Amino acid sequence: MRRRRPSIALALVVAALAACAVAAAPAGAAAPSKIDVSGIITLDSNVDLSTQTLGVNSRTESVAEVSFSGDVVGPATEPYSTLFLSSGTILQWGTGSFTGEVDGRSGTISYVFHGDATTGGVITITGGTGDLAGAHGRIAYAPAPGTPPQFTYEGTVTLP
Repeated sequence: MRRRRPSIALALVVAALAACAVAAAPAGAAAPSKIDVSGIITLDSNVDLSTQTLGVNSRTESVAEVSFSGDVVGPATEPYSTLFLSSGTILQWGTGSFTGEVDGRSGTISYVFHGDATTGGVITITGGTGDLAGAHGRIAYAPAPGTPPQFTYEGTVTLP
């Protein structure tokens, strides 16, 4: 049985389609910017909404108002849960809504966080609006001495 060789016409059609695909690609699309960030998160206010006793442990639902300073600048609201374990561990998890600036760009950022109130945790950025639309990243936080209560933060924010 003889094999057919691809025709020159077919090769030209494939080459033309490839050229069209390259020409149709968005021109000037900038690569995302990875920005190293660090600073301080200050607790401005905290309201406990409810407390539930769970045997020797307890759970509290709260809302905190915090301020970011440093490379991320602006206020945030954080509804969160705290689980106080009899071992002394204080687990916290919640969400945040930040309004402000990162690297000179302004908008809002949504995030989730989890950790131990005595040792620190992680903030995961899930999205944004305005100049911060499409933002994502991971930021570690840890308690810092100070009154009002403060946390240091350090991580990376990626902006499109």
